[in-house]
Amino acid sequence: MRQYDKEKWNKDGHIDKERERYNEVLTNVDVIQFFDSVFGNALVDYDMKNESKHPERVFGLNKIDYETAVQEKGTEFADTLRRQKAVSRYFQQQKKNIKECITQLGDETEFKQLVEKVGIDKAREIHCEYLKDFYEKWQEQNPTLKVFCATIHLDEATPHLHLTFLPVAQSTKGLTTKVSMDGALKELGYARSKQEKYSETPFKRWLKDFRSNNEQRSQHFLDKKVPKTFLILPSETTTKGHTQPEEHKAEVKKTEKMKQAVSDFITGRGRVKEQCAELIIANAKIAEKAITAQANAIFEENKKQKMIINALNDELQRETENLKIREEQVSEREKNANAKSDSLKKYEQSLLEREGSLNQKLLDTILRERQVREPLEEINRQTEYYLQQIRQQLRQKGKQTLKDRGYDE
Repeated sequence: MRQYDKEKWNKDGHIDKERERYNEVLTNVDVIQFFDSVFGNALVDYDMKNESKHPERVFGLNKIDYETAVQEKGTEFADTLRRQKAVSRYFQQQKKNIKECITQLGDETEFKQLVEKVGIDKAREIHCEYLKDFYEKWQEQNPTLKVFCATIHLDEATPHLHLTFLPVAQSTKGLTTKVSMDGALKELGYARSKQEKYSETPFKRWLKDFRSNNEQRSQHFLDKKVPKTFLILPSETTTKGHTQPEEHKAEVKKTEKMKQAVSDFITGRGRVKEQCAELIIANAKIAEKAITAQANAIFEENKKQKMIINALNDELQRETENLKIREEQVSEREKNANAKSDSLKKYEQSLLEREGSLNQKLLDTILRERQVREPLEEINRQTEYYLQQIRQQLRQKGKQTLKDRGYDE
């Protein structure tokens, strides 16, 4: 994957820094996050299947390291570490297979003709519309060539689009989701055939068809936007990576040196072997410095990660202690609540007992009242009877007395 370097890439001044702000990013996913989202689950499943029988195939933590991480930090931490390590290792293996596609609408001459016809702003607008449509069509037509970075550049002579993508294929054996150009193109209908020549690869056939279809679509797009402006000529078929002018000169110079070295070796007029030895030694030193620098960077990164992990562990320990304190407080409150509940139950029982006692007393009182009221009612009846007898006798005696005294009725 190419890394943009302003000092290296703009020696001839073909990039206008004043127009950099017009560049438009369509998508830009961090490459490690992209690898994790696409391959993370498949890598973890693959490691779990092979950690016992084929530990040498494991991308992430081996079984012992994983169990140690579980004991020290817990399952969640161990799972995260295993996934991160597997994704990082797979990225280091496959980053060389990251591809880049650069496309534009016509060449510099045709862009200038379009500017003369519609103006610079309208010309850029037309190009940007086409490039955005190209990006959308790419995703629809090439779902297995997954794009994680797409940027429209308007700071050079001709507007163009950079697509950075990775061929991804599904498999029923081994790693179920993996990097594979043949596998990705097979899912698009470009399977490798035993009858075809080895040089006629699925990629070349796909590239030829895709280039032809895109050129037809771009011509149709231009005819629709600006009829009869210019004709887009078929571009030269190539799979060579994008180079800047200075890089091309360096390539030519390097080729000439190689030819001269071969010539000197054939004629016996040079010190080719010594030069090769010196070149090998120089490359070894460069590689050693690069490896040392990379190792130091990894060591520093691990050191930072360790500090972060220690800080997280301290915070986790504090939270655990606070949680224990809260649990003790809750337990104490539960005990108090239970004691109050028992006291209320006892009080309720005593009220029920008192209520029963009062009800019994009331019943006894009612019975006693009934026992007293019945004799009183009998006495009242007898008294009333005697009073009636007495009244009757008094009336008879009164009548008799009046009669005896000569009073008639």
